[in-house]
Formats: sequence, structure tokens, C-alpha cells
Amino acid sequence: MRFKFLALAAAVSCFSAPAGALPFQGSITTIEGVAHVEREANGVLVYFGGPGSVIGRVPFDYKSNFPGLFELDGRQLQISGVLNGQRRITLTDRDQIRVMD
Repeated sequence: MRFKFLALAAAVSCFSAPAGALPFQGSITTIEGVAHVEREANGVLVYFGGPGSVIGRVPFDYKSNFPGLFELDGRQLQISGVLNGQRRITLTDRDQIRVMD
């Protein structure tokens, strides 16, 4: 039984993660891409692509920390923060967003 487990563990460790794999939930990460900024009822969302992509969320109470946020639509951005289980990074400080272009 022990040998079967070790053989299985060795086989699984041979598989590599895809290059575009996202970090684990709860880890601090930085995502870069062309931003799409949209208003929602509870704040502002910053999208970086299609379905399944990471979303930056500025809660309603923190919108004043990000003057000119809607002017970033269509620009190359980096956002940094803790990735939650819904593939979202909550943005509360302007240092979490960096304009790359």
C-alpha cells in the first residue's frame, strides 16, 4: 500500500502547471493586462479579460481613494493584492494599481 501511494505521488509530481495558472487563494499576487473599468452597485470592478479572469474590486467605501479610476479604462495596468476564492482582488489603496503604459 505504501509503495502504491509513493508511486502515485511520484507520477503526480511529474505534471506541471500551465504557464498562465493563477496563484492559490489567499496568496498575494500581481496581475497585469488591459483594464476594463465598470461601475457596479457596491463599487467598481476592474476586469482583465474574458470569463474566468481575475477581477479587481474597489468597494464603494474606498472609491474616493482612486480619483480618475474610470480614466484607466483601456489602459495597461497592474493590480496587486490578496486573491480570494472568487478570483477577486479587493483594492483599497491606490498603491495597489500601477499604470504600465
